[in-house]
Amino acid sequence: RTKVPLTVSLIDPQGNEQSNYEVWFAPKPLLEVARFHRSIGLTSPATGSITAGNYIFWAVQHTAQGKRVVSNYRELPIDDLAKLDTALNLLFIKE
Repeated sequence: RTKVPLTVSLIDPQGNEQSNYEVWFAPKPLLEVARFHRSIGLTSPATGSITAGNYIFWAVQHTAQGKRVVSNYRELPIDDLAKLDTALNLLFIKE
């Protein structure tokens, strides 16, 4: 299967990139199954490659209390025939 390059940036409501947050993804139908969650690295931006499919992406912050989601969940279908880089911006929602 084709691997599609992917770049994920974490941005705040003003459009500023946020760094040192880990970006995760899972196939949409398997979002509730933790063993299918995969990391593509730290922002910003995180880069990697992914095979075709329909995925959900999110970013987390690691704290002394554990991991905490700090972005919206974002759906991204990836076409097996894609030829160009795919860029994804996740909205930063940390309180």
